[in-house]
Amino acid sequence: MVRIIVALLVMAGIVLAVLLNRGEFGRFQFGVGKDGVKVEVESAKTPAGLTEEVLKKEFDDRARKLQVQIDALKQDLLTSGDLNSLKEIHTLEQELAGVQAKLSDTQKALEERENALEQTEKALKNEKLKNSIPEEQLARIKLKLDEGDSSWVEKVFTRLLGKEKSPEEEWAAVAFALGKLAEDRIDFKAAENYYEQAAQLFPSNALYLNKAGLLAKTLGQFDTALGYYEKALKINIETLGPEHPNVATTWSYLGGAWSSKGDHEKAIEYYEKALESDLKTYGSEHSKMATNWNNLGLVWIEKGEHDKAIGYLEKALGLILISFGPEHPNVASSWGNLGGAWSRKGDHDKAIEYHEKALAYDLKKYGPEHPKVAKDWNNLGVEWGIKGDHDKAIQYLEKTLATNLKVFGHDHHRVAESWTSLGRVWNRKGGFEKAIEYHEKALAYVLKEYGPEHPKVAEGWNSLGLAWDSKGKYDKAIEYHEKALELDLKTYGPEHPKVAEDWNSLGVTWSSKGNYDKAIEYYEKALLSDLKTLGLDHPDVVTIWNNLGTVWSKKGDYDKAIGYFGKALESDLKKLGSEHLDVARDWHYLGMAWGAKRDYDKAIGYYEKELASVIKSLTSEHPIVVMVWVGLGINWYGKGDYDKAIEYHEKALEFDLKIFGPEHPILGKHWHNLGGAWRAKGDLSKALTYYEKGLKVVEKAGLSDLAQFVKEHIDEVKRAMAEQ
Repeated sequence: MVRIIVALLVMAGIVLAVLLNRGEFGRFQFGVGKDGVKVEVESAKTPAGLTEEVLKKEFDDRARKLQVQIDALKQDLLTSGDLNSLKEIHTLEQELAGVQAKLSDTQKALEERENALEQTEKALKNEKLKNSIPEEQLARIKLKLDEGDSSWVEKVFTRLLGKEKSPEEEWAAVAFALGKLAEDRIDFKAAENYYEQAAQLFPSNALYLNKAGLLAKTLGQFDTALGYYEKALKINIETLGPEHPNVATTWSYLGGAWSSKGDHEKAIEYYEKALESDLKTYGSEHSKMATNWNNLGLVWIEKGEHDKAIGYLEKALGLILISFGPEHPNVASSWGNLGGAWSRKGDHDKAIEYHEKALAYDLKKYGPEHPKVAKDWNNLGVEWGIKGDHDKAIQYLEKTLATNLKVFGHDHHRVAESWTSLGRVWNRKGGFEKAIEYHEKALAYVLKEYGPEHPKVAEGWNSLGLAWDSKGKYDKAIEYHEKALELDLKTYGPEHPKVAEDWNSLGVTWSSKGNYDKAIEYYEKALLSDLKTLGLDHPDVVTIWNNLGTVWSKKGDYDKAIGYFGKALESDLKKLGSEHLDVARDWHYLGMAWGAKRDYDKAIGYYEKELASVIKSLTSEHPIVVMVWVGLGINWYGKGDYDKAIEYHEKALEFDLKIFGPEHPILGKHWHNLGGAWRAKGDLSKALTYYEKGLKVVEKAGLSDLAQFVKEHIDEVKRAMAEQ
């Protein structure tokens, strides 16, 4: 699932927390006030010794040192097996990502440093501090700040702060300023310490609590973040009242933390509170509303309510365009988010349209060697892969990989994500060896980075399981899926969507292997879990209904199969409309079941609906089209039109030979189908040739039940030939 990088973008007093997703598209969230409230500072002046070049050198040096630390800790982890170092590695990785974000936009980094120095100067101006800091030392501190040197200032303040025992507001402001300086130079551990001190010295200051929460969230400490936010919320409600904008801000922060924890219901609850309050305070035309609409749009995507999500995201985009114009960076982020939402809805042409807009903007602003551009290429690669243009997908994903390697180096999660994306596309293209190679690289990184018990390891095992399943090596696929299941059960417990995914994957592979009862056992476990955790209309539930329908069809209980397929179709039509690819998939399954019941006209009707929809949405050379050809071939055979059956089966054979090669188990099924059609036409010699080709492949794949079935047909043909 997944990895989230958080960065802060300041715009007109609004902070946008930009969240970039696993897998397949970018995310961002807005938040108001850099520290949860409006902060007034004097207009910043650039200190004499501070330039973009100076900052670039500082962050280049910091990046090198962080990488050395990370490499040393990882090596120690490999030799000692001490998993306690994983937390420190994660923190350092987050710091390295923060440094790389600074280096990607040094002009913005300079502005942020100036603001941090300004806030430090402001903290110095308090009259009460003059009793604790000699005037000469204050002047020296001011001079250093004017030169852009914050390190010396921080040392002095830290020493003075250590002597101060009373919980005074003035010293809390000093600690908070130190936290801002530490966070600006991307020293998160020091910043965390200072923010904690600020909160302890002035425990009724919600701003300090919110800032401590934001940093904890950046570090992945979601429960800690929630604790800070809850305290801040209580203080703000007591001191400002429930309708104050700062209360809405904290509700928004709580929504973000719950969303990161995966509790989307709770996230929506808080985001809707923030929206209601801000609408009352600012009205619907204020730029602040884009924050709320965007947050709700993103979380509704995760809930599977794509139309609802798109509605919110379009509102956010419209308001950003009105407030800031088309050249603002957040417009590109909104395009990326809408591209992701349309992708999840199944309209990949619309998704590509939005991702291409985001790419054009980011290329113009940042140039080709920037992480944002790499993310756009990745999104386009994913979409073209889904549409079946695998070569185009690989072209984009290789660009993504090259940029990520150049910017981050081999040992970075973005590179591992690129390997995973390439593995998926090569798997769809039929390049199973290459797919497995990429997935193994990604898994090796995750094991090294997070250790063997991290949820990302389970994701890696599942990816490998799918690749081995596609290759027809079902025992190996089951081995990987069982590893993923064992780890996810340990991490999440039995009633979690991740565990349901594992059970579903095992059901698919056991079904492919021919053990239908075992497949049903896993599918029913997955269904019960998802119904409880996700609800009746969630896409994952629909997937399992279709899988259960498929396996019951294989078992010969076609009425039971049609019942499950009908549930899936009803749900998808209600949510998605008749032109969605998921509906086309449901028609396919119903065509398959009605064909098995020998209602060939009904079956052909469903398949033809599916074919028209798939060609419109994807391409005429997409693997799904092959499945439709096979279905049409089987049903025209059933109707007695053998020439039409042969035409469709030959199309399917030609396509899959090109994709999979002659030794894949799927080719055995095509040859068997063609053998049957030629036998029905009376050409026994041609039938025998196809049957024998099919037998050779399925025997090599270890599909003993299917091999026995083909052998019986071969014996029948040989007897018929002998009688002629």
